[in-house]
Formats: sequence, structure tokens, C-alpha cells
Amino acid sequence: PIYFYSAISLIILTYLLTVTNSIAQGRTPKIIGVSALIFQVLRLVSGIVFMFLFNLSILAVILAYSIGYLAQILFNLFFIRANLKIDFKVAFSAVRKAVVYIANYIQYILEASMVWITLAIVKSDLVVAYFESAIIVSNVQIWSQTIYTGLMAKLVEDKNPSIISDAIKLYSIVGSLFLILIYIDGYGLLYKLRPEYTAAIFSLYILTFSNFIRGLYSIFYQSITMADPTLSVESKDEFKGHLFKLTTSNLLFSLLGLGISTFLIYFFSYYSPYLLAAFMSIGIIINSFSMLFTSYKACRRIYNFSFPFREFLIPLALGALSLPLSVVYRPVSFLAMGIYAIVIISFFTLYNYALNPYGRRLVIAIIREFKQRV
Repeated sequence: PIYFYSAISLIILTYLLTVTNSIAQGRTPKIIGVSALIFQVLRLVSGIVFMFLFNLSILAVILAYSIGYLAQILFNLFFIRANLKIDFKVAFSAVRKAVVYIANYIQYILEASMVWITLAIVKSDLVVAYFESAIIVSNVQIWSQTIYTGLMAKLVEDKNPSIISDAIKLYSIVGSLFLILIYIDGYGLLYKLRPEYTAAIFSLYILTFSNFIRGLYSIFYQSITMADPTLSVESKDEFKGHLFKLTTSNLLFSLLGLGISTFLIYFFSYYSPYLLAAFMSIGIIINSFSMLFTSYKACRRIYNFSFPFREFLIPLALGALSLPLSVVYRPVSFLAMGIYAIVIISFFTLYNYALNPYGRRLVIAIIREFKQRV
């Protein structure tokens, strides 16, 4: 019961964080990236302290998230200094248009229902335990999506389609790096959660790549949102706009992924739990690819931009090569994982400097900025 009741704080803090993030993004978008970094650092540090020093188990996770969210909220409030008076015209319009955004979350609710479907079919929570452990580690990939926050905010001002191409190039580098790091150190992270969870490594590979695809989808989704005139305060045609059509098609496609996973789990329910967890993950990645396809298609109808295939595929190719490497060597100590990660980051940087034109410019710009700061 203490876990259940203490988690109520997460509901309240998530609401406050969403509000302050929305204000900050409209006022000074750069704050979103900085506050997200503060959240990740505090969450990680406090989580390690509560879990390994105080042995608080699940409560450690709840407290770590609460501290991270609270710090992010306070940081937002300190910098935005917004006028919090209510404009009822805008408020009522926002409530009506919120339905468009809420519909987007229905897809995630449908995907989450896979847990209940699996429990009903296999009558065991072991499969779900493997699946959820893989989700915990694979969600580290989502952190890389904060890298293009500033660029997407700039799209509102400039309306320059080349910004979308730049966001794809930048995300490919950072997202691929996170992909590689999770692939090579994911086994050790699963081991730290519980040694038995290392059997969920197949699910981890699938879900991590699925999160990478969704990061790319988010670029197109945000671009469509910023160009949809029906989402303005004055418009009343939000259910006829680009975003609502995209959300509706994604919702229908999500039933396909859910159905495929359900079919696999039902007909192979006698298989090992870790394989069934992988079957659950297959439906998620099918949905991710369908979301990417529909969003890219819709975005191309609105913006005239070129997809930078070379700059996108070069970092991703190294991510593909890291998959067999992750089978050869699987460290489980934090020290070994850290050294492994540093070696991979160094090699990844040299690789992009040599083969990726955008990566070369990025490295040079970082070095130049560092010299100026020093």
C-alpha cells in the first residue's frame, strides 16, 4: 500500500510539470532542454542513493522521480516568470482542442492493454516482468529526443523546412549513440535490476529500436502540429486538421500491432516467458513503423523538405554493427560498463567525424565552443 499511495505524488507532479513545460516552451524553449537534463541527473543520483544505500526498492524509484520532477518544475517557474492569469476564451478553446491531443494518448493506452491481454492468456506475471524490465532500460533511448527541442521551436518562427532536415541529422547522431550504448550495456543494466531479467535482452533490443523510431516520428509529429491552422485559438475545425487525421490513422494502425502480438502470444503461449515478452514487443515496433510512415507522409504534404538519407544512415549503420558486438562482451559491473561506454563514444565520434559531413561540422562546432568557454 505504501507504494500505491506514495505514487499519488507522481500524478500531481506530472500535471504541474506538463503545465510549466508548456509555458516554458512558449516563452523560452531552451529551458525545456536544461530542465530535462536537471531531471535526468537528479533522478539518477537520488535513485542510486535511495536504492543502493537505503534499500528502498520500488519506493526509491517513486522518490527519485518525485525529486526529479519537483526540481524541473521549480527550475521552469524560476525562469519563465509568467503571468498566470486565466484567459477564458483561450482556456475553452484549449479544452476543445485538447481532444485532438488526448486521442493521441489512446494509442498508448491500447498498447499498454497488451499487459492485461498477456496476463489473461498465459496466467503468469513472469512474462510481464521480463517485458517491463526491458521497457525500463529501453526508455533511456527517449532521453535523446530532447536534443532537437530547440530546433523544433525555431520552426515556429522561421517556417523553414530545412530545420526538419537538420533535426533529423542531429537526432540520427544522438539517437544512434543512445541506441549503441543501450545495446552494449543493456545486458548489464538488466542484470542490475535483477540477474534473471537478463533473459529479456531480446525484448530490450526490439523496444530500444522502437523508441529510436518514435523519436524520428516525434520530429514529424511536432512539425505537423506547428503547421496545423486548425489548432489556433480562433479556429473551430480542429477535427478536420492535419493532426487529427494523423492521430486517427495511427490509432487504427495500433490495432494491427496489438492484434499481431495477441495472435503470437495466444498460439505460442507454451513458449518460454522471455520469448513471449519479445512477442509483446513486436506489436510495439510494428506500431512505431506505422506511425513513422503516416507522419512522414503527412509532413511531406505540408513541408517541402528533403530527407537526409546519408547523414541519417551513417550513424545508424554503426548502431546495427553494435548489436553483434553486444553479444561478444557483456559487462555487468558499473565500472566495466562505464569504460565500455567511453570507448564506444570515442569510436563513435571518430567514425562520424570521418564519414558523416554533418557529424564533422558538429564535432568542430563543439570543439570551437569549448575553446571559447575555456
